[in-house]
Amino acid sequence: MGYPHPKGDNTMQYPLCRHIKTNGLQCQAPSLTEAQYCYFHTRLHQRHSGFRHTDTTRAYLIPGQHVEPPPSSTASSSPA
Repeated sequence: MGYPHPKGDNTMQYPLCRHIKTNGLQCQAPSLTEAQYCYFHTRLHQRHSGFRHTDTTRAYLIPGQHVEPPPSSTASSSPA
């Protein structure tokens, strides 16, 4: 009860989590109600949302438009 039937017309229909794992395969867990991801990946995406690029930081990702800091004077001095 509660698990999809392997074959036949009595299969349970439920949406799967839309997360793509690092090995390129889609997560096979059922997604939460009214959500795109399963419980684990919903929490993962919420925790990582602060690290995603915004419109203001996205310009730094375009080749040729990134800013590099000038070399510091301590890096060029030789250790004693």
